[in-house]
Amino acid sequence: MMSPIAEGATVKFALQVAFLAALAWLTPTRADAQDRADPLRWAGFYVGLNAGAALGQANLDHRATGDFSLVPAAAANLAALGSGDMDPEGGIAGVQVGYNWQRGNWVGGFEADIQWWDYSETSSSSPAVYSPGVTAAFQSSLSSNYLSTLRLRAGMTVHDMLFYVTGGLAISQFEFSQTVNFGPFPEAATGSVKDTKFGWTIGAGGEMALGRNWTLKAEYLFVRFDDLNADLFNPTSPTFTHEVRVDDLQAHVLRLGVNYRF
Repeated sequence: MMSPIAEGATVKFALQVAFLAALAWLTPTRADAQDRADPLRWAGFYVGLNAGAALGQANLDHRATGDFSLVPAAAANLAALGSGDMDPEGGIAGVQVGYNWQRGNWVGGFEADIQWWDYSETSSSSPAVYSPGVTAAFQSSLSSNYLSTLRLRAGMTVHDMLFYVTGGLAISQFEFSQTVNFGPFPEAATGSVKDTKFGWTIGAGGEMALGRNWTLKAEYLFVRFDDLNADLFNPTSPTFTHEVRVDDLQAHVLRLGVNYRF
């Protein structure tokens, strides 16, 4: 049987070992410290995934042309009825790839991404009188299913965070159509356009390091594109034509993502 003195010494020794083990576990190693302080932690290539939402806006400018110039009041009323705002919105998801350079706490680089997005809206109006005894009802549709950007990024690190601003080129393909149903006559003017449009984007974001290779990001982008133009044709009255310009074509994009740094 162990004596009280020996037993006390054993307990004391065990407590000392436990204390030293706990201290060693809690004390950062040189590798841990280097991992947190490494000035090159953001430098190099990375790839990642993202998902979020896009809230859009577009302005329709409808003009009654051709022989509508003979009835300017009717042309003005049609223009007012066929013009207005659209607010396309939907989800967005895609992949990104980029490269960072770093000097001290300052980080710069470039990023390219390609996104699927459900940027769409369809609107319709009830028949309204635009000339005595004649009505018009409008149906409009605007959609796009992809967005791609090529951007520069510049920012600074704060502990395990990178805060940055970004901007560059945006590209997407848009499809727009409009139909004007006239009453009481069984006739309509229709037209559509499908076109790839270039634009620009600007935004800001932040990334948080999850170890040496993984980061979690949150980002906001504002994107704006060139105008779309569509001609509407009425086969029953071919000299009474219509033009629609879709301008102020833009979107606010909010997305979360993850990156893997090589």
